[in-house]
Amino acid sequence: MAQPQSPDALYADRRNLESARRAADIWRADLARDPRGFEAAWKLARADYWLGGHAAESDGRRLFEAGLEAARKAAAIEPQRPEGYFWMAANMGALAEAYGLRQGIKYRTAIREALETVLRLDPAFSQGSADHTIGR
Repeated sequence: MAQPQSPDALYADRRNLESARRAADIWRADLARDPRGFEAAWKLARADYWLGGHAAESDGRRLFEAGLEAARKAAAIEPQRPEGYFWMAANMGALAEAYGLRQGIKYRTAIREALETVLRLDPAFSQGSADHTIGR
């Protein structure tokens, strides 16, 4: 009998969307069991962002919203770590794009604040993606 794959290994194979879904399901279950699970929270936010970008529009919005909620949990659990803030900004940005300019403008300040927090905590996080995104 094959050993179950870790969610990290499944996510590494995320181009296979079923692998990404399985990883997200594991992290979602882990977070439900332990609401203070920082790793599960930020990794779920990242997975939901990925999945949302590869889903139909209505499913994408739902996934970005779930990713935003997971990222907020991660930031609340470990406020001195950048992961939650980074994925919060990414999911808000995707929601802003999905809803269009009029609706999306409401995220502008919150995205900037989240990215500035990432820069304050760890300017090199994710190869400086926060700084690059603010410049965009």
